[in-house]
Amino acid sequence: MTYTLFYDPKEKEVVKNKIIPELEDIVDDHHPISNIKETLKNGDNIILFASDNQVKEVLPLLSKEDRIVAALPHPDGRDLCTGWGIDYKLDKAIEHLKSTPKDIEIDVLYCNERPIFNNLVIGHAFQLATAKKDEEQSFFTKITQLFN
Repeated sequence: MTYTLFYDPKEKEVVKNKIIPELEDIVDDHHPISNIKETLKNGDNIILFASDNQVKEVLPLLSKEDRIVAALPHPDGRDLCTGWGIDYKLDKAIEHLKSTPKDIEIDVLYCNERPIFNNLVIGHAFQLATAKKDEEQSFFTKITQLFN
């Protein structure tokens, strides 16, 4: 199976020096992600090396057709890595991509027509605010809490 790589233009050196040499046997073409609408062909399987925001922009376009979409860890793609279970280390993610025998089907949650990867809380959120210290509470409040 071959893929087309779409990458963040700011990371062109990483793509040229690290990703393309490692994936030359499975990547037959590569383009900046900003050119995806012009260069995407029906049936293309995709590897993305892009930030969370860039992926959120193109994922609705990619999901219109049944295709395989893989991703590599980008310095600004932490939420995508966490949400999709991608290793944060590029070497390990490339190794996993090349050795995974079977595709994994995932669901993508949308909010306001944008994909959500790892930053949406549904239901009650865990409260991170600290409780008042005992010294800051009045004597009357302490007595009330004691009887409750």
